[in-house]
Amino acid sequence: MNEQQAREILGGSITPTGDLYNASCYVLWDRFVPETVTLDDEFTIDQLEAIVWWMRNKSEKQESKR
Repeated sequence: MNEQQAREILGGSITPTGDLYNASCYVLWDRFVPETVTLDDEFTIDQLEAIVWWMRNKSEKQESKR
C-alpha cells in the first residue's frame, strides 16, 4: 500500500485537512488522535489496509517528522 493506492481506495473520505470522515459508511479518524479510528460499516480488507496506512502515515506525529 502506498499513498496513491490509499487515496484511490479512500477517495472522498479524505477531508481537506487530511482527516478521514465519511458519514455514509461511517469512518472517523482525527490526525491529532492517531491511535484510534471509529468505524461502523462493512469494509473490505483493502479498505481496512488503506485506513491503517493513512493512520500510520498521515498522523500529525508523522507529518511533523517530515
